[in-house]
Amino acid sequence: MVDFLKQAEARIPNLAGIKYTANTLHEYQDCLNYKNGKYDILFGYDELLLPALAIGAKAAIGSTYSFAAPMYHKVIELFNQKKIKEAAAAQFDCIKMIRVLGKYPPIPTQKQILKLTGLDLGGCRLPLVALNEVQSADLKTYLDEILFFETLEQARKSNTAAARVA
Repeated sequence: MVDFLKQAEARIPNLAGIKYTANTLHEYQDCLNYKNGKYDILFGYDELLLPALAIGAKAAIGSTYSFAAPMYHKVIELFNQKKIKEAAAAQFDCIKMIRVLGKYPPIPTQKQILKLTGLDLGGCRLPLVALNEVQSADLKTYLDEILFFETLEQARKSNTAAARVA
Protein backbone atom coordinates (compact mmCIF):
# COMPACT_ATOMS: atom_id res chain seq x y z
CA MET A 1 0.00 0.00 0.00
CA VAL A 2 2.97 2.32 0.40
CA ASP A 3 3.63 1.79 -3.30
CA PHE A 4 0.01 2.70 -3.96
CA LEU A 5 0.38 5.90 -1.91
CA LYS A 6 3.51 6.83 -3.87
CA GLN A 7 1.78 6.34 -7.21
CA ALA A 8 -1.60 7.72 -6.20
CA GLU A 9 -0.36 10.98 -4.71
CA ALA A 10 1.04 11.93 -8.11
CA ARG A 11 -2.29 11.24 -9.84
CA ILE A 12 -4.88 12.13 -7.21
CA PRO A 13 -4.27 15.67 -6.00
CA ASN A 14 -6.87 15.48 -3.24
CA LEU A 15 -5.85 12.04 -1.89
CA ALA A 16 -6.53 12.10 1.83
CA GLY A 17 -5.77 8.51 2.79
CA ILE A 18 -6.67 4.86 2.48
CA LYS A 19 -8.34 2.04 4.33
CA TYR A 20 -5.83 -0.67 5.21
CA THR A 21 -7.40 -4.10 5.65
CA ALA A 22 -4.75 -6.75 6.18
CA ASN A 23 -3.03 -8.44 9.09
CA THR A 24 0.43 -7.23 8.03
CA LEU A 25 0.88 -4.65 10.76
CA HIS A 26 4.43 -3.85 9.72
CA GLU A 27 3.17 -2.72 6.31
CA TYR A 28 0.34 -0.79 7.96
CA GLN A 29 2.96 0.98 10.06
CA ASP A 30 4.88 1.83 6.88
CA CYS A 31 1.74 3.53 5.57
CA LEU A 32 1.22 5.41 8.84
CA ASN A 33 4.75 6.76 8.65
CA TYR A 34 4.86 7.48 4.94
CA LYS A 35 5.86 11.13 4.47
CA ASN A 36 5.71 11.70 8.23
CA GLY A 37 2.07 10.67 8.47
CA LYS A 38 0.80 12.82 5.62
CA TYR A 39 -2.19 10.55 4.94
CA ASP A 40 -5.07 9.24 7.03
CA ILE A 41 -4.63 5.50 7.16
CA LEU A 42 -7.79 3.90 8.50
CA PHE A 43 -7.32 0.45 9.97
CA GLY A 44 -9.85 -2.06 8.66
CA TYR A 45 -9.03 -5.43 10.20
CA ASP A 46 -11.46 -5.62 13.13
CA GLU A 47 -9.73 -8.54 14.83
CA LEU A 48 -6.48 -6.59 15.18
CA LEU A 49 -7.66 -3.19 16.37
CA LEU A 50 -5.70 -3.31 19.63
CA PRO A 51 -2.33 -4.19 18.04
CA ALA A 52 -2.96 -1.52 15.41
CA LEU A 53 -3.51 1.05 18.15
CA ALA A 54 -0.20 -0.01 19.67
CA ILE A 55 1.67 0.91 16.48
CA GLY A 56 -0.11 4.19 15.93
CA ALA A 57 -3.58 3.70 14.47
CA LYS A 58 -5.79 6.74 15.12
CA ALA A 59 -8.90 5.64 13.24
CA ALA A 60 -10.53 2.41 12.15
CA ILE A 61 -13.38 1.23 9.99
CA GLY A 62 -14.77 -2.26 9.85
CA SER A 63 -17.89 -4.21 9.06
CA THR A 64 -18.58 -5.33 12.63
CA TYR A 65 -18.38 -1.73 13.84
CA SER A 66 -21.87 -1.21 12.40
CA PHE A 67 -23.41 -3.26 15.21
CA ALA A 68 -20.64 -3.50 17.82
CA ALA A 69 -19.11 0.01 17.79
CA PRO A 70 -19.44 0.45 21.57
CA MET A 71 -17.28 -2.63 22.09
CA TYR A 72 -14.55 -1.18 19.89
CA HIS A 73 -14.84 2.22 21.55
CA LYS A 74 -14.21 0.41 24.83
CA VAL A 75 -11.03 -1.17 23.41
CA ILE A 76 -9.81 2.27 22.31
CA GLU A 77 -10.76 3.92 25.60
CA LEU A 78 -8.97 1.26 27.67
CA PHE A 79 -5.92 1.44 25.42
CA ASN A 80 -5.80 5.22 25.77
CA GLN A 81 -6.00 4.80 29.55
CA LYS A 82 -3.04 2.41 29.31
CA LYS A 83 -5.18 -0.41 30.72
CA ILE A 84 -3.70 -2.95 28.35
CA LYS A 85 -4.93 -6.14 30.04
CA GLU A 86 -8.46 -4.79 30.12
CA ALA A 87 -8.16 -3.61 26.52
CA ALA A 88 -6.99 -7.08 25.50
CA ALA A 89 -9.98 -8.64 27.25
CA ALA A 90 -12.31 -6.20 25.49
CA GLN A 91 -10.65 -7.00 22.14
CA PHE A 92 -11.15 -10.70 22.84
CA ASP A 93 -14.87 -10.08 23.38
CA CYS A 94 -14.89 -8.64 19.85
CA ILE A 95 -12.99 -11.62 18.48
CA LYS A 96 -15.44 -14.09 20.02
CA MET A 97 -18.24 -12.24 18.23
CA ILE A 98 -16.31 -12.09 14.94
CA ARG A 99 -15.78 -15.86 14.97
CA VAL A 100 -19.40 -16.42 14.02
CA LEU A 101 -18.85 -14.61 10.72
CA GLY A 102 -16.89 -17.62 9.48
CA LYS A 103 -19.72 -20.02 10.16
CA TYR A 104 -22.26 -18.40 7.85
CA PRO A 105 -21.97 -15.87 5.03
CA PRO A 106 -20.65 -12.68 6.66
CA ILE A 107 -23.07 -10.09 5.27
CA PRO A 108 -26.28 -12.04 5.96
CA THR A 109 -24.91 -12.87 9.41
CA GLN A 110 -24.17 -9.22 10.12
CA LYS A 111 -27.65 -8.22 8.96
CA GLN A 112 -29.14 -10.82 11.30
CA ILE A 113 -27.04 -9.54 14.21
CA LEU A 114 -28.24 -6.01 13.46
CA LYS A 115 -31.81 -7.33 13.51
CA LEU A 116 -31.18 -9.05 16.84
CA THR A 117 -29.91 -5.76 18.25
CA GLY A 118 -33.08 -3.99 17.17
CA LEU A 119 -32.18 -2.62 13.75
CA ASP A 120 -33.92 -4.56 10.98
CA LEU A 121 -32.47 -3.43 7.65
CA GLY A 122 -34.50 -5.86 5.59
CA GLY A 123 -33.34 -8.71 3.44
CA CYS A 124 -30.11 -9.17 1.54
CA ARG A 125 -29.68 -8.24 -2.09
CA LEU A 126 -29.15 -11.08 -4.53
CA PRO A 127 -27.10 -13.14 -4.90
CA LEU A 128 -26.93 -13.11 -1.09
CA VAL A 129 -29.76 -14.65 0.88
CA ALA A 130 -30.76 -14.18 4.49
CA LEU A 131 -29.95 -16.80 7.06
CA ASN A 132 -32.64 -19.44 7.38
CA GLU A 133 -34.52 -20.05 10.65
CA VAL A 134 -32.14 -22.77 11.84
CA GLN A 135 -29.07 -20.64 11.10
CA SER A 136 -30.65 -17.60 12.75
CA ALA A 137 -31.49 -19.61 15.87
CA ASP A 138 -27.97 -21.07 15.96
CA LEU A 139 -26.48 -17.59 15.61
CA LYS A 140 -28.63 -16.27 18.47
CA THR A 141 -27.64 -19.23 20.66
CA TYR A 142 -23.95 -18.60 20.01
CA LEU A 143 -24.26 -14.88 20.72
CA ASP A 144 -26.11 -15.68 23.95
CA GLU A 145 -23.40 -18.17 24.94
CA ILE A 146 -20.64 -15.59 24.57
CA LEU A 147 -22.78 -12.96 26.35
CA PHE A 148 -22.60 -10.71 23.29
CA PHE A 149 -25.74 -8.72 24.02
CA GLU A 150 -24.75 -8.12 27.65
CA THR A 151 -21.21 -7.17 26.64
CA LEU A 152 -22.52 -4.77 24.00
CA GLU A 153 -24.90 -3.14 26.48
CA GLN A 154 -22.17 -2.80 29.12
CA ALA A 155 -19.89 -1.19 26.56
CA ARG A 156 -22.68 1.24 25.59
CA LYS A 157 -23.16 2.23 29.23
CA SER A 158 -19.41 2.56 29.75
CA ASN A 159 -19.05 4.78 26.69
CA THR A 160 -22.02 6.92 27.73
CA ALA A 161 -20.55 7.39 31.22
CA ALA A 162 -17.15 8.26 29.77
CA ALA A 163 -18.72 10.81 27.43
CA ARG A 164 -20.51 12.50 30.36
CA VAL A 165 -17.20 12.81 32.23
CA ALA A 166 -15.39 14.23 29.20
